[in-house]
Amino acid sequence: MAGFLPDTSCMVAAVCTWHERHEAAADEIDRRLRAREGLVVACPALAEAYAVLTRLPVLGTARCDLSHPAREPRSALRVDLAAGEGSVHVFNAHFGLAFRERSAQVDRLRRFLTADDRSGPRVLLGDFNEWHHGPVTRRLRREFRSPRRRMRRTHPAPFPLFKLDRIYWDTELEAEEIRAHRSRLARVASDHLPLVARLRLRHGAPIDPPSAE
Repeated sequence: MAGFLPDTSCMVAAVCTWHERHEAAADEIDRRLRAREGLVVACPALAEAYAVLTRLPVLGTARCDLSHPAREPRSALRVDLAAGEGSVHVFNAHFGLAFRERSAQVDRLRRFLTADDRSGPRVLLGDFNEWHHGPVTRRLRREFRSPRRRMRRTHPAPFPLFKLDRIYWDTELEAEEIRAHRSRLARVASDHLPLVARLRLRHGAPIDPPSAE
């Protein structure tokens, strides 16, 4: 993990699954990332193996339980970050494999996305496990109206065919680039290629000063 994240040169990374599912492993990842690239584990959900990692100052964090009865535990994380003179809110979500499970999870996620009256644009990253356009795609497109395509083929990593991993953002932001990161290390690190976006504040978009919790 510590070697893989610098390979993408990212400022923020959403990790949907790691295999070290205990606090000692998270502490070691945090230590190595701090030493090598300045990345810190901003918001972990260790029981479900999620995390958001970032180089930016962290203003606050929150977690939403997306678990469905009789299915694997799932979560969504929110990290509030200081970005320039304003703030940005990054969400990381990992949906389940069953159709009804995902349908319930996207409704719960949308409530989490709008639960607090927070200034600043939102960015949603995650593995949504929707193999074809369905309710997850339709509902998130209504929530995030950013015009540029948000999906690339990322799974399976050796020969990607499916667009399971996506990035959505508010219209205050615009994408300079969005791509699947292809490297030898990326293909070894996961069965999904990382999806990388370069976002910037749209010219003229208002952004309020950040406030720490």
